[in-house]
Amino acid sequence: VLLRAVAIVHALAWKGSAASVKVSSRQLGIFGAALFGQLALVCGVGAVSHQTAAGGLVALVVFVGALAGLWLVISLQLSHSDARWTGLIPGSLFYAVGIVGVQIFNIAVLGKLIESKSTTYGALGIAATLLLGFFLMGRVIVGAAALNATLHERRSRRPVDGRSNGQRLTDAVGHVVRVGSG
Repeated sequence: VLLRAVAIVHALAWKGSAASVKVSSRQLGIFGAALFGQLALVCGVGAVSHQTAAGGLVALVVFVGALAGLWLVISLQLSHSDARWTGLIPGSLFYAVGIVGVQIFNIAVLGKLIESKSTTYGALGIAATLLLGFFLMGRVIVGAAALNATLHERRSRRPVDGRSNGQRLTDAVGHVVRVGSG
């Protein structure tokens, strides 16, 4: 379901339509491996950062680069018009920095919210807090796809589907909300 939502967002950003979105088993395997890699990276950075502060800083830089690389591999499997792999790097970097920002927000803000509100609101408070984190990650994914499509459109000086970038992004966000709630 997650891969299909990501594929729909990319199709909307690049083509303006998600009517022909299909997810292959190859895409699913690559996506699953990338998610596993991302979890392994999070564990590795956590282990290194507990050892030394300098090691944690180096691990964070490596983490951002590795996350960008993983997202680049995923982006290459999804709709990206005739953009070369180098044209997908800005969105990959946006994804990596955005996910790190969401993780910092989760630790600094949401962690404290869960801690303080779990006795007051119980499981519902924890669920609402986790949903906010997932929502922010979704915004990062949509932003990465829209950034790549917009930059590609500007470079090629022709609209991918004849609509403005703002209209495509608005449609993408609205479609993801409808798919997620339905």
